Amino acid sequence: MSQFAFLDQAWPGVLDAASRAEASVRPDPRSACFYARRALELAMHWLCKRRTRKPMPKCAHRPPTCCGAKSRP
Repeated sequence: MSQFAFLDQAWPGVLDAASRAEASVRPDPRSACFYARRALELAMHWLCKRRTRKPMPKCAHRPPTCCGAKSRP
């Protein structure tokens, strides 16, 4: 039984990625990292879509300076 079974009803896409990450932790840790990141990206995309009417930032994967944020001296 997966630790992420509670995601089955609400987020089946996140469940698939999270279950794959969980299953591949020992045999293939690099794949586990990939699937864990995929699960988080799917969850964040869902959250941003429903939380606000603003579009998701196009540069979410880059440093904060690309979105107009001021860099520290």
